[in-house]
Amino acid sequence: MLRGLYEAEGSLTISKRSYTYNFQFSNRNKCLLDYVYDKLTCLGYHPERRTYYIRLRRKNEVERFRKLIEYRVY
Repeated sequence: MLRGLYEAEGSLTISKRSYTYNFQFSNRNKCLLDYVYDKLTCLGYHPERRTYYIRLRRKNEVERFRKLIEYRVY
């Protein structure tokens, strides 16, 4: 389910210039945000929670999660 949610409402940003990583899921549905946060935590990630989004910022976690859900590459 996480794969589908991130394909629909997710974004991945990797800045080579500043070496920052950001894998973000955005939504206004609090229950859905709670679900994503709980699943990421159960999988051993350290998500950052804000009002309308959840994101992973640790480089190793971003790369591991991207591979886990086979996130799209365009």
